[in-house]
Amino acid sequence: MAGSPGHPRRPGSPGETAEEWDRLGAPPGLCRACRHAQLLASARSVFVRCGLADSDPRFARYPALPVSACDGHSPASSSR
Repeated sequence: MAGSPGHPRRPGSPGETAEEWDRLGAPPGLCRACRHAQLLASARSVFVRCGLADSDPRFARYPALPVSACDGHSPASSSR
């Protein structure tokens, strides 16, 4: 797997793979295409982390998936 274990990657980053997104266990919903989403992957698990949670308490650091509505959703510059 590309990247180091637990290292966050921005959506569409070179180290991110469709295989990692498939390992989530639940569809990510809006997070899959959001520029604030960070994919955290290790050999054992994969999580989606919301970057907005760092500066805004309204957002969960690790949102329950799938995310179907989000006030902070902002489309990523590259598609997946």
